[in-house]
Amino acid sequence: MISREEFALVMAEIRPVIDSFDESEWGPITEFELKTILSFTYFARRGVDFAVIEVGLGGRLDATNLVQPLVTAITNIGLDHTDILGDTHAKIAFEKAGILKQRIPLFTATHNEEALSVIRERADCMNVPLTQLIEGVAESPECGQVYWGPNADSLEGEQTANLNITTALHYYSDLRVGLVGKYQRENAALAVALAECAVTLCGGTLAESAVQRGLENTRLPGRFEMFTLPNDAMVVLDGAHNEMAGQALRGALDTIRRERRIKRTLFVMGIMTGHAPEGILSALAGGVSTLYACQADWRRALPSSELSNIAQPFVEDVRDCGTVEAAVHAALNDLMPTDLLLVSGSFYVVGEASPEKIQEWYQTRCEF
Repeated sequence: MISREEFALVMAEIRPVIDSFDESEWGPITEFELKTILSFTYFARRGVDFAVIEVGLGGRLDATNLVQPLVTAITNIGLDHTDILGDTHAKIAFEKAGILKQRIPLFTATHNEEALSVIRERADCMNVPLTQLIEGVAESPECGQVYWGPNADSLEGEQTANLNITTALHYYSDLRVGLVGKYQRENAALAVALAECAVTLCGGTLAESAVQRGLENTRLPGRFEMFTLPNDAMVVLDGAHNEMAGQALRGALDTIRRERRIKRTLFVMGIMTGHAPEGILSALAGGVSTLYACQADWRRALPSSELSNIAQPFVEDVRDCGTVEAAVHAALNDLMPTDLLLVSGSFYVVGEASPEKIQEWYQTRCEF
């Protein structure tokens, strides 16, 4: 994590460049472009060996697409930001495949055949070696395949089971993953395949001990973050904001509800404009007793009243609570020991409802 002091130094260094855009024909740079410039400058100052660069939106026209990578990746593709990227898997895949560079290896966890077809066509045109992640078991994968799956001897369920990964170079067995959810095991396999490829291209060898340590110690605040309140009720925070993420979250929730014998799920939900609330509602609403609609303190937040109206056909009991704090307080007042409280729909909402805040609000829940 960059320190405040280093942040200020880098900002001072890049400030003239940022200011120069104010008078340009394209107008001022965006917040994401600013953060991208800042990150690249910071990485250069620190002389990092490897940098993992995540695209902001799409890929083809993204600010991050100026880098010349060692290796590239496209995760599973869902219908998100359709107003900008297109309303089909093929159109979105075209934008994401814009990150491909001549002869630079690509790894993908894309499942949708329509999207895969676009990615393959682009890879062929650019002589890009394409490797696809496949759930299953293989002693010796063919070229262009990486297999992953839960350890058959694991006593855990599929959401928390240890992981086996088979690449063309190595068999990684019984890996413990610090993040919960079956989809996080696929993400972990993709990360390992990328790291192995990058290190190999640089003439090194990826140690399995390093892989185990990295996966086991990985934490992502706001992504299936679980904790228990003093009354034994469980809380889950997750920034899922589209149908695909909602379906992955639903799978993990169903396992937890079954194992913990949860009677009711109370859902605090807020979402940003530009995302389709119907998608996440269709994925999650089936197990929800009450939905508390809220609006994050952010300019792009969908008004809670609008979200409340959209949610009516999906959940029988919908309440418009306004702010995130008011929604969490309302849910806490209704929460029983056998219930589960889910806060989701946006990382901005989850950011306002941190575990520390919820624990604090629990102590004063009847005073709000």
